[in-house]
Amino acid sequence: MLQLIFNCKKELLSITIAHLSLVLLFYLVGYCEIKPESIDLRGYSAFSSDSFACHDQALQLKTLLENEEFSEWWEFRSRFHTRVASVAYFVWGKLTGYNILALWPINCLLLLMSWTAWKYLIFQLGGRLSSKLLVWLAFPILLVHFTQLLRDPYYIAFFLMWLNAWIFLFKTSDDKSYYKAFIVILLISPFLYWVRDRFWILAQLMSVFCFGFGICLFIAKKKNFLFIKILMLLFLSLNSYSIYKMVMRVIAPEQMQSEKVGIAVDKPFVFFYKVAFLRKNFIKSYDQVSGLDKHIQFNSDADVIAYIPRAIQIGLFMPFPNMWFEYEGKTGVLGKLLSAWEMVLMWFVMALVFYKLIVNKVNVETTLCLVIILISTLALGLVVTNGGALYRMRLSSWLVWGALCYALCFPALAQNNGIKLEVPNKKTGE
Repeated sequence: MLQLIFNCKKELLSITIAHLSLVLLFYLVGYCEIKPESIDLRGYSAFSSDSFACHDQALQLKTLLENEEFSEWWEFRSRFHTRVASVAYFVWGKLTGYNILALWPINCLLLLMSWTAWKYLIFQLGGRLSSKLLVWLAFPILLVHFTQLLRDPYYIAFFLMWLNAWIFLFKTSDDKSYYKAFIVILLISPFLYWVRDRFWILAQLMSVFCFGFGICLFIAKKKNFLFIKILMLLFLSLNSYSIYKMVMRVIAPEQMQSEKVGIAVDKPFVFFYKVAFLRKNFIKSYDQVSGLDKHIQFNSDADVIAYIPRAIQIGLFMPFPNMWFEYEGKTGVLGKLLSAWEMVLMWFVMALVFYKLIVNKVNVETTLCLVIILISTLALGLVVTNGGALYRMRLSSWLVWGALCYALCFPALAQNNGIKLEVPNKKTGE
């Protein structure tokens, strides 16, 4: 991984300069009030309106730090990325102004982390590393998110590193590497929870699948017993609280029922009550124009199961063509056109991936990527009812689609080897 970073230092420098230019452009457009309805004076865009509320909260947290009220800062109910922004405002906010420029070092670091993790994912999938990887610049909305005060850049960076660690765990056959991957997964997992606690179920489901998949590989004698023990520890660690609640429902059902005061639990729910609960809260939180099936709520497990095809359709293909020219909402004409452009590109990427998967043999790494895409797509389609929120949350899985497409279409000369193989001398055989 470190060698990969060293080899692409020129690319990282170019990305840094390009990102700084983009941040300055947003700031100048806002400061000069060129598009005041789209970008405010601080450079925050209406396309990512969460930045406004997070900025105000970051200023409150910054004031607590200035007054040395550290315990109050810690106890203040706030999101992870807003706390990080408050530290940036506290350290160099006066110098840069409490605006988009103050967040540039952090967002740029997250962008570089994401870029490196994306390249390493392609490397692990057997793709050829070349300048063609800059194709992700064709997705402008992805880059815009790395300029704003949002949690999506954090989630994308940690998610890609976390997925890389899982794939590395399955690819390697070295005992020391098993332990290294185990430690990395455990270290990154808390950040996934802090950034997007609702997405923690993805980590849990991924660990369940990996454990079951690992047992199959062990039975097929492709993995050793240490590998299974590592997977068992990861499964127990990531699902420890859920396992505790399941045990408590058996040992002390009265106590668990008392914890659900104020939450109506319908008898038809056996497995998917949490999905229905999250969807109901999402509908309440996002009462906006870009709503998707807001009238649909789940009242039983059967309702959830019946909605799965529609959830996959929404998760993969939203916004649909009939939404591309509806200029209502906060994104405006430009936002709609950019999202339409990106959707056309993504549909092309998906078609290529499916075609290559039919032609080529599916391996372990590809399977892990497809499973995480399926889990995240289902989770978003079942729970998220706001188009803008769904679009942002889907960016991480889009990068996995992109890595799969590039690796399948541009394989390396040798598996995980971007260096040309030496041709042996015919005379000497060396």
